[in-house]
Amino acid sequence: FSIDEYLQQLSEKGLVLTKEDILKQYEETTSIEDLVLSVGIQYRETYQKLLLKLIPETYDVHTLCDPYYIYADIVALSNQEIQVQEEMEDIYKLIQRIKAMYQQQKKDITYFHRVYNLDMTSFLVSCYVRYASSMPGLENIQYAEKQSEELLDIYSKNQSFFADMKAALLCGYAACGNETVLQKKKEELLTLYPKEPYFVYYSLLHGIASSTHIELFPKYYEEAMKYMVFSNEEQTFKDQITLLYKAYEQYQKGIKQ
Repeated sequence: FSIDEYLQQLSEKGLVLTKEDILKQYEETTSIEDLVLSVGIQYRETYQKLLLKLIPETYDVHTLCDPYYIYADIVALSNQEIQVQEEMEDIYKLIQRIKAMYQQQKKDITYFHRVYNLDMTSFLVSCYVRYASSMPGLENIQYAEKQSEELLDIYSKNQSFFADMKAALLCGYAACGNETVLQKKKEELLTLYPKEPYFVYYSLLHGIASSTHIELFPKYYEEAMKYMVFSNEEQTFKDQITLLYKAYEQYQKGIKQ
């Protein structure tokens, strides 16, 4: 159906709207879900179909901070096979939209889990770790951190998101092999999480293991093993580090052969 036909269907059901009315309301909310929920249940199915036709015809939906279109772009991005650098450029744009969504609508990243069953933390962290594994270079990792700073400020009280994103960035710095910067970033995280050293060192060693700076691995592995284990979760990270070390040993044996 066309936009006018949807408007006619709604009018026949008792909901009289104009395109101008709808677009004015949308500019105030920037949320298809909120607009749909604002009308009676008997109108919602038709109204949603109307919105999904009207909004893309009026706006560039890939720039909107509407959660519906952010989610749609994440799904599309997840299904594409593109270069990591190109993927990160799209991620940076998504981060700006997620930030705007929070500022304009006060919807945080947990909204995506509640409405779409999407774990935004896991999605963003996996993208950053994948980027780190591509060894993008120090300047690019610094740029990646800068792009995430405002989002980290907004969600500083979301401990899981904040910690996992910081760890993903440490993974990137470790992959760069610049020990001066790496030491600084490592100490920052150890200060933030004094009872979670294996969480910190796992990210660091994961980054080194993914890079061409494998010669740094033994040094930081030995550092890590000096710490006590404070929780079951920390024991899991320590076990993961042990597996990384075994893989490192196999790698070294392969070189010697």
